[in-house]
Amino acid sequence: MHMSIYVRNGVVYMPTVIETNGALSRSVEPVTIVAAAEREKLRSSIQDQYARGNVVIARLPRSTGELLPSLAASARVKSWSAFYRGSASWLLYVHEGLFNLQGWRPRKGRGLEPDPVQKTVFPPGTAFDVVCDHVIEVIQAAAAKQVSPASEA
Repeated sequence: MHMSIYVRNGVVYMPTVIETNGALSRSVEPVTIVAAAEREKLRSSIQDQYARGNVVIARLPRSTGELLPSLAASARVKSWSAFYRGSASWLLYVHEGLFNLQGWRPRKGRGLEPDPVQKTVFPPGTAFDVVCDHVIEVIQAAAAKQVSPASEA
């Protein structure tokens, strides 16, 4: 299970993730979009995405490198690099039976890389509700630090 989570200007974006048996993955439509401040809607969205899991396919389709249409429309940007600027992002995944929340940071050049400071490995047997509460706290803390372009004027 892989769940990509982005926060930009107080809005949470969770694209659907498809993966191969070889553990390659890609974000695709549809994208769940929720205000970070709406705790219960955020909880429900995270739980729904977890319950759906990832679609496993034999081979990933060729990437166009273009930003997903719903992200572009909602965030009012035209590229992944523009979307990443001002965004906070995490990957929630299960590895060897343990939930992990990995934060990402901008990589020199372009793209993102794992941020070793923003990694949480939950103890064995941690209930998903506990994981979900922690994810919401992290998301809401990041959203509180972000300043929307409209409020800068």
